[in-house]
Amino acid sequence: MFFFSKKRKLSKELRSIEKQITTELHYDDDILNEKQKQKLADLRSEAKTVLADTNEKKSEDFITSFEGRYSDIIARKNSAWI
Repeated sequence: MFFFSKKRKLSKELRSIEKQITTELHYDDDILNEKQKQKLADLRSEAKTVLADTNEKKSEDFITSFEGRYSDIIARKNSAWI
C-alpha cells in the first residue's frame, strides 16, 4: 500500500482545482460574462500561487474556501430545463 503525505494530498487537490477552473474557462467561454471570466482567472492565479507555496495552512484554507467562492462565481440564474 502506498503512503502519501498530507502535503502531497493537498498538492493533488490544488492541481485538480486549477484544472477544473481552466476547463471551466475553456468550455464555457461563450456563456460566461467578462466579470465571471476575470474572477475565475484571478481564482486560478491564486490557486497557482498557493500551489507554489509550501505552507500547508494556506493550502488548506484555500481548499476549504474554494467551493463557496467558485459556486458564487459560476451561479447561473438564467438556466432553464429543456
